[in-house]
Amino acid sequence: KDRQMDLHRNIAKTMEADGVSEFSDTRTLLKLFDHWKACCDFLKAAPLALAIGARLEEWESSQQSLDLYCSALAMWRTDTKVNASLETLGAWYEPSLSSN
Repeated sequence: KDRQMDLHRNIAKTMEADGVSEFSDTRTLLKLFDHWKACCDFLKAAPLALAIGARLEEWESSQQSLDLYCSALAMWRTDTKVNASLETLGAWYEPSLSSN
């Protein structure tokens, strides 16, 4: 399992080094997200999930967008390396939700 995770991490790093960014096509971003997800790197996968999810919402693919967000949140819940503080959560934190 560690070997597979290292392989996915190396592929994701290579994709980023080759210029994959939030401006890349959605299919490429999904591949990059899948690699970060496969190596359990929430902090790399989460911003991609937000970018891809926003695009899917623009295309009226709400269910796909929601599935992607849920997938990223599931990573956060199971990632023991991620600090669960509000600073770490960054864009995932919604003040209006915490006040209810």
